[in-house]
Amino acid sequence: MNALLVSSSTAPQENRHIETHASHIILTKDFAYKIKKNVSYNFLDYSSLELRRKACAKELRLNRRIAPGLYLAVVPITLENRTIRFCGQGEVIEWAVKMRRFDDDAQLDSLALHHGLSDKVVRDLADVVSDFHKQAPAAPKYGGFKGTEATLTDLISNIKKGTPSPLSGPDVATWIDLINTSAERVKARLNARQRRGFVRECHGDLHLGNICVFQDRPTPFDAIEFNDSFRCIDIAYDVSFLLMDLVHRGLDQEANAFLSRYEENTRDFSGLSILPLFMSMRAAIRAMVGGLPEAGQSQREEAPVFLEYALKFLQPRPSPKLIAVGGLSGTGKSTLARRLSATLSEPTDCIVIRSDSIRKRLAGVQAETRLSADHYTPANSERVYQRLCKDAFHAVKAGVSVVVDATFLSASEQDHIESFAKRTGVEFVGLWLEAPSEVLEERIRSRINDASDATVEILRRQLSKYAPPSRWHLIDASGSPEKTLALCKSELSVKSK
Repeated sequence: MNALLVSSSTAPQENRHIETHASHIILTKDFAYKIKKNVSYNFLDYSSLELRRKACAKELRLNRRIAPGLYLAVVPITLENRTIRFCGQGEVIEWAVKMRRFDDDAQLDSLALHHGLSDKVVRDLADVVSDFHKQAPAAPKYGGFKGTEATLTDLISNIKKGTPSPLSGPDVATWIDLINTSAERVKARLNARQRRGFVRECHGDLHLGNICVFQDRPTPFDAIEFNDSFRCIDIAYDVSFLLMDLVHRGLDQEANAFLSRYEENTRDFSGLSILPLFMSMRAAIRAMVGGLPEAGQSQREEAPVFLEYALKFLQPRPSPKLIAVGGLSGTGKSTLARRLSATLSEPTDCIVIRSDSIRKRLAGVQAETRLSADHYTPANSERVYQRLCKDAFHAVKAGVSVVVDATFLSASEQDHIESFAKRTGVEFVGLWLEAPSEVLEERIRSRINDASDATVEILRRQLSKYAPPSRWHLIDASGSPEKTLALCKSELSVKSK
């Protein structure tokens, strides 16, 4: 590796070498070269030069699906006149995946630690991942209950082998009992999703450390190439690693915002019912890694923490609620809905469904794209509210609460959502936000990159013909978002008693 460090740049002191259990990575000023080690484990085989060349080619193909700007080529490492270099003319002694280099601070784990994740980054990440999942080819030979059971069997075996370790104690036995029961409970759902094409060729290792901001866009990299069964999985299992990572880092609001946007894009509401199982498995895998003999000190210290999360994710969810947030444009419905959804319970136990976003999806455009008045006819609005109720139905049936964000200006729209909740058998709470017209106008004028198409003229038309619903809680939304949230949570607390 030292020879490559020297030969790969005119300023070798700028180069870095990173070593993992299966790879060497040479970082130069502009590029990164990933070299497979001559190793063989029960889950990967890099034991010959030809196998390593094929693995490099596969890694390039798989990762160019989602990060074409990062992954450039497979290049030879050659030996000529006792000099080792990339892309030389001599004997090929090794192969490497050539990538563009990005700053360490661009990785989302580093961003989350030092600066936090902005709303835009979370929103864009959900768009990137959901688009990737929608385009990924189906892999019907994998997944389902059989695939999940095999993963669990292997995981439980490895955890047991690792004891005594940081995972010793009754919590391990408790988790094993809970996870097996949970998997059996959703057996039919797992098999149904396999039949319906939700098992696809995914990323396989989708956590914050494998995502960077590249060219102003969150970009996952380092998808698993060495084991097809690790990558060909239920899309909910793929996304569960990212959600688990966010929750573990205390980024509950970001986890909830990501999940809501992801569901908005994919409408994969059946996946919500198996997220607790999958997130628990992901946390247990991280715990198991911390119990291995070769684990580092920080990994060993984190192992019991990950086990706690693995147990926590399997706790029964609260009974689903349907919370409607209505009001004139500019009252802060969307801001409240996002904050309320993230704080009602665990971040993956509730999602936001927004009428503005549904309207854009029905029109075939992104949520932040502005629509003309032609898309706001009574007929189109009826379609939007029908889709809203349909999506809410599937979400609550999957066991999660839903915060519905819409104006609900007409009595028929208000009655429709209330009667829907009654038919579904879930608790309903209506929150109606109010604020002075001058406050609403100022908020509308200051909007940037929002899914709402409301203008001051639209607001004035709303003011001339609306009436607040008599059975909903009236909330003073003229103050700060924090004050509005506190008022709403107070009303919800009273309602639940």
